Amino acid sequence: MSLFSTLHIALKGLQAQQKGMAVTGHNIANANTEGYSRQQVILKPSRSIEIGGMRYGTGVDVAQVRRIRDEFLDMQLRSVKSKMGYWKAKQDVLEQVEVIYMEPSENGISTLLTRFWDSWQEVSKNPENSAIRVNLIENASALTDAINATYRDLDELKIDINRTLQTTVQEINNTAQRIAELNDLINKTQVRGQAPNDLLDERTILLEELAQMVDIQAYSTDSNMVDVYLGGRPLVAGGKYLELDLNDNYELVWKNTPGTPVDINGGKVRGLIDAREEIENNYMADLNKFAEKLVEEVNKLHRYDDTVSPPNKVYGMAAYDEATGTWNNIQGGDFFEDVSGSSAPARDIKVHADIIADSNKIAAATSPDSPGDGSNALRIAQLKDKLVLNEDAGGNPTATFHSFFTDSISRLGVQAQQANNMVDNTSVMEDQLARRQESMAGVSLDEEVTNLVQYQHAFAAAAKVSAAIDEMLATLINRLG
Repeated sequence: MSLFSTLHIALKGLQAQQKGMAVTGHNIANANTEGYSRQQVILKPSRSIEIGGMRYGTGVDVAQVRRIRDEFLDMQLRSVKSKMGYWKAKQDVLEQVEVIYMEPSENGISTLLTRFWDSWQEVSKNPENSAIRVNLIENASALTDAINATYRDLDELKIDINRTLQTTVQEINNTAQRIAELNDLINKTQVRGQAPNDLLDERTILLEELAQMVDIQAYSTDSNMVDVYLGGRPLVAGGKYLELDLNDNYELVWKNTPGTPVDINGGKVRGLIDAREEIENNYMADLNKFAEKLVEEVNKLHRYDDTVSPPNKVYGMAAYDEATGTWNNIQGGDFFEDVSGSSAPARDIKVHADIIADSNKIAAATSPDSPGDGSNALRIAQLKDKLVLNEDAGGNPTATFHSFFTDSISRLGVQAQQANNMVDNTSVMEDQLARRQESMAGVSLDEEVTNLVQYQHAFAAAAKVSAAIDEMLATLINRLG
């Protein structure tokens, strides 16, 4: 083997150690970079050659710059992040629902409903007292205002969820586009014989962000690209991607086929959709049932109706006319405005305008010519304990107004607690997986400094070999010259 061959071996040694120091420096520089995966230079002996029947080594080559990361842990992390996205979205929405209801509180519907029944009880005891009648109107108005406000706030929350869904769907589309672009860049980088490690890190971060929004499945290809599936359909395939959209009902669909729904079972989007459905189908629906039945039951007893059996003859405050020597009796009308034709009784419930204008029209009596009769007010007060809602299989109601409403609030509390527990539990799982991945992919400064010293010494040794060969060549040239 010639001296020039040996010099070339020293050169390759210098280049290999220099590459090792460069990668080590890159690791140290990114020690605190989120999502960065530690890189490692893999060295291998160069192919040997045969000279004079003997084989000689030709130095060292850089086989690859390997990215240290556990793909299985990444897959587990994405799955956990989808669960976290789902439960965090539900937790945030349910917390807002609890704030809207304000239960229990002085201004909550439950407290105001109790005051409403108590006011009827007071009217039954002293129907001639105008201040007590006015107090009933005020408490009834406070109750209806609270029901109106709660329903409107829930409806506004539902609209906010739809706005959030629009923003999130756009984020999904942008992320899918960027993943497809990175797939192309990774492929082109590899074709040039370069390591796309930093591009792979960027893509991993995007996959985790995407998993938090929707439950995806990601599969690596032989060319180091990744195909992303959503609901069994490809969202990203190589350098191409599909977009999602929301239809007029704010349901998630594929943009290229608007009638095709996206099958999702996790992530922020699923959490928002489920929370929206709970608001609409449970809490808003319960408020509507509550308000409609309240109007129906109170008006039925407060309205004069001699066509039913038995007749419901009820009267407001009777006034004696001294000029004619007769009593002026006011037949009872609706206490609440009729909401039977409303699509949202909880939004429209309110005290009847005639009652607000004249408290004497409160039908507290069941007998004419009896200003001191409060028997009908007592009948209405007794609605407090009447079973009126939640019919069983036989069509028999099983809940009072109060128990129906408190059951709804209790269900809200259970769901909110479940969401809180799931967020806490999932957070623990996410932290454990992240720590395991960090222990493998994270940068240890102590380890990197050790590697740096090793590369330094190897570089110095290769430089000495180069210097020795150079000196030998100089001696040989000078003597032969």
